[in-house]
Amino acid sequence: MGSDTLMDWNPITMKYSIIMRMSVGGFKFRLNHDWGTNYGDDGNNLSLDNGGANIPITAAGTYYITTDFTGLTYTITQL
Repeated sequence: MGSDTLMDWNPITMKYSIIMRMSVGGFKFRLNHDWGTNYGDDGNNLSLDNGGANIPITAAGTYYITTDFTGLTYTITQL
């Protein structure tokens, strides 16, 4: 398992975001450095599921990722 990467909070959009280099594989969002609360995506449909499946990364590259824990959605865009 990889290490945590902290996302930036935007108080205007009320979302977290990050630009980061990703390898082929998958990832999840977890809160407070603990797997007790983690979000993945069971349907690979940009909606977060508590304890859901890893979100797949099928091509290595730099990605812009946003997360809305209130609406339980995320976006992921390869740059």
